[in-house]
Amino acid sequence: MYKISNLKIQFGQHVLLHNLSIEIKSGQLCMVVGPNGAGKTTLLKCLDGEINPTEGTIEFNGRLLDHWATRELAKSRAVLPQNSYLEFPFSVQDVVLMGRMPHDTSSETNLEISGQVLEACDCLHLAQRAFPTLSGGEQQRTQTARVLAQVWQEFPGYDRFLLLDEPVSALDLSHQHSLLKLLKELAQNQGIGILCTLHNLNLAAQYADRCLILDQGRLVADGAANEVFTEETLSNVFDLDIWLEQHPQDPSIPLIVPRLS
Repeated sequence: MYKISNLKIQFGQHVLLHNLSIEIKSGQLCMVVGPNGAGKTTLLKCLDGEINPTEGTIEFNGRLLDHWATRELAKSRAVLPQNSYLEFPFSVQDVVLMGRMPHDTSSETNLEISGQVLEACDCLHLAQRAFPTLSGGEQQRTQTARVLAQVWQEFPGYDRFLLLDEPVSALDLSHQHSLLKLLKELAQNQGIGILCTLHNLNLAAQYADRCLILDQGRLVADGAANEVFTEETLSNVFDLDIWLEQHPQDPSIPLIVPRLS
């Protein structure tokens, strides 16, 4: 579990996050939404240790984040940034195997896991391709497979977590849904805690167990999508006239539609 207490991030006179206090539990797909500059990526960078809090504390699995050894932390928590650059012609399988580096597991186990996550991300047919030759969406799926490989096996005594920054940004419609369905299953069936940022509110409404709405570094709402996605809240946060309808297959899922001008 992540426990964030009175988190404040400030650079010079600019405050990026204001006194944020939340708990993010394992077995939950939690999505962070909000406009550009709301603090979504900043929050993830705090949780992965890239940015140190100006004020407040972050605990992971009952221990202050900065008290973890890097290798030990990497065994139970994996991070997918918005942009992952790799120009050297590693094969797709080699890139995914990088996710196994923190673990003291055999080559056979690592290869087995790499095959499983490649298949889960629809990349198995790309295994021997050179990473730079892939399309943007194929590269993103490969990098997602890499972070899945890192936490694929249970790490006894610790919750496993994935921190994903815009994991569907380069994916086509089919792969967007297949990935989010996979993440939902990993949370429900394997107890992995997943926090990801997302711009597509309809995808968040369909798949998230919990939604955090950020705006100008402040937590505006926290809860299930059908509770926090209201016309008033979304219209105010995104400065756009929002219209909500019910999903035709599931009335509990709100459909977010900008009104025509």
